[in-house]
Amino acid sequence: MLAQRLTSPFDPAERLQVMILNLKPNFASGLLVLLLLLLTYGTNAQCDEKRVRKLTTTHLGEYSYETASFRPLSGFGNSRSIDAVFIAYGDEKYRVVNLSHGHSGEMVFQILDAKRNVIFSNEKSQSGDKHDFTAPTSGDYIIRFKYLTETKDGCVAFAIGYK
Repeated sequence: MLAQRLTSPFDPAERLQVMILNLKPNFASGLLVLLLLLLTYGTNAQCDEKRVRKLTTTHLGEYSYETASFRPLSGFGNSRSIDAVFIAYGDEKYRVVNLSHGHSGEMVFQILDAKRNVIFSNEKSQSGDKHDFTAPTSGDYIIRFKYLTETKDGCVAFAIGYK
């Protein structure tokens, strides 16, 4: 069936009628697009602001909120190592919390100083995905997420609090 054509491009009623007629043969295509959109939403729904906010409140405990960030893992391409930089002030107490979730495979969470010395790694810690520390000096610090196995699922997220 050929698509219906407009006889007058300026008649809004005719435009609507032609648009509806042209949609009917493409119902299956439209349904397929809708299904793909719903599937995409389902995989990214776990990386939403409401969930990260709730996790932040729960995991910072007695620390005051400073910042939080999140992004779907698929947004980083093929990278297995993701760095985020934050500024800390000397002699201030901080809590850095790994809020990443929904990924398959093993992940290493680290905090590094400006010279890239590892200050904390969850590989060697009993505290899991949070680390409390006093910044020895003011400056940049790095939060690093390293995925040991290839994965495209999930959400990369962290929160920082101070005392």
